[in-house]
Amino acid sequence: MRFASRENTALAQVEVGSGVHPGGGGTERLPPLVGRGRALEIVLGSNDFDGETAERYGYGQSGAPGQGTGRLRGRTRARRIASFDRRPIAAAKKLINDVSLPTAGSLLDGLTSFTDGADVA
Repeated sequence: MRFASRENTALAQVEVGSGVHPGGGGTERLPPLVGRGRALEIVLGSNDFDGETAERYGYGQSGAPGQGTGRLRGRTRARRIASFDRRPIAAAKKLINDVSLPTAGSLLDGLTSFTDGADVA
């Protein structure tokens, strides 16, 4: 789960804007989270965006305020989950990861692309 504070979050994929070849995780993980179009906007635009935008884009679970009730809600969720038996938690995470995360090969391709600076077109 990804929680982002509305007041204190600044997320970015700065590689393209910095003249660095992208890859190594972000480019592989973003499209399933935010969709292809948003992923292209984030990666190619190299802009910072806040917790509210992260929530709207699907990058953050909740644009909870940095203090007060939002923080308390996040802690309460974490405590509740932590109180459950660890085996079903691990099984659920594995099953969700198996269908929603990039494969090791895809991540390795991205990392190789990033470290080599190779063209992927």
